[in-house]
Amino acid sequence: MRDFIYKNLRFDPILTTKGKVYISFTVQPNGSISNIEIKRGLSSENDEEVLRIIAMMPNSTLGSIRGNPRKQNAILPIDFK
Repeated sequence: MRDFIYKNLRFDPILTTKGKVYISFTVQPNGSISNIEIKRGLSSENDEEVLRIIAMMPNSTLGSIRGNPRKQNAILPIDFK
């Protein structure tokens, strides 16, 4: 997941604020991402880029209980440096 994010992250280092954006989302049992929300933003440019990346993420398999896929909530820091 992190590899996908950092490979697809685009920003101008001169215009973009340095720091972290914290984003929350839910991975549904089928692997789709929903309920994407900025928990702690940095700037509108940074926040929009993080929202763009998370929305285009491929289906994920974050967790399961006894082999059965379950809905998982996640909070992820995205570092702009």
